[in-house]
Amino acid sequence: MKELLNQDDMSSLKSKVKDRKNHMKHLDRSLESDVFSSSYLFSDDEEEEKEKKEKRVCWITRLKNKK
Repeated sequence: MKELLNQDDMSSLKSKVKDRKNHMKHLDRSLESDVFSSSYLFSDDEEEEKEKKEKRVCWITRLKNKK
């Protein structure tokens, strides 16, 4: 009986370890995804800022030319 209990405990522990490993893999993937997304968003923000600056310069030159 004691051996059966130990086998059950071992199988329970093995399943917990397996679940934990799967959870960690999921977290790693999630982190990679977040890092990729944030870097992608950051690069978009830089492009948007460049476009805004160019538009401002265009408007400023237009206003100067009108005067």
